[in-house]
Amino acid sequence: MPYPLPAIGSKGCYTLLAPFDTLISPKRIYTCQAVRSLHDWVIDGKDPFKQIYEPVGLTEQTFNNDLKNGVSIVTLIGDGGETLYIPNSYIQSYPIYDGVKYVGRALSVPLGILPEDVDISTLKSMIVQLVHDVLGIDITVTDVITSGSVNVSQADHNAIVTLRNNNKTLNKSYRMQYLEATALVSKLQSQMQLLECYIKNHCCGRTCNDVQDLQQFSYNPCELSENDPGDPVYMFMNRFEKDCQGQQPQSSPPRPITISVDVDDMYRLAHGGCLHGDPELMFFTFADE
Repeated sequence: MPYPLPAIGSKGCYTLLAPFDTLISPKRIYTCQAVRSLHDWVIDGKDPFKQIYEPVGLTEQTFNNDLKNGVSIVTLIGDGGETLYIPNSYIQSYPIYDGVKYVGRALSVPLGILPEDVDISTLKSMIVQLVHDVLGIDITVTDVITSGSVNVSQADHNAIVTLRNNNKTLNKSYRMQYLEATALVSKLQSQMQLLECYIKNHCCGRTCNDVQDLQQFSYNPCELSENDPGDPVYMFMNRFEKDCQGQQPQSSPPRPITISVDVDDMYRLAHGGCLHGDPELMFFTFADE
């Protein structure tokens, strides 16, 4: 059965069961200084029966039952400095410590067998960063050799490497999916700048050769391969030119020019693909000055 077990640091009034109840005063303040199992006492060569049980009239059979049931010895320090060793099977009540219990924790990450010269410095650095990001704790990761050397044939080594690489490709972690998505977003943003730059400079019969005019929109001058009909950028720009047919710039007052952009085409363009119709549309709007 589970017995009461005060947390280390619990301070207040304790109530004990007979025969240990005669050792304390109900109004005296005691602090739990340590908790240690009977088993540990025995391993350390101490005799808890002679030291704790026998002086209060308990039998060796009682001691053996407590040892079998995993009873712990609670060390109490009185406000007068006296020290008591109480089996927690004889604690009836104890003060509830209103703090937070802390324990030492460690992570074990078995990696199996790896080539002796494999470099895991990047992995160790990633673990350090991950623990910092999740728990706000700065740690040191130690590389520990857990077995002796094992000879693996070159053919088996190649098979293991292939298996590991396939596992990384087929079962991508959330981290890898995030990195790939971030790279794709960056690529699409670059492509968006290219398309907006083209619209700004070429669409609807307009031509702007003023670099400063582009820079005020945080754009850089773009060079497009307009002479290559097979270039997806050229094909995409052709779509814009067709969308703009019949629209002519006006000098005053300024009017917006709206160009439809196929979201699927944007994705294909970022991957060097081709265009197709029936677009799901996005819209770019620029004021025609």
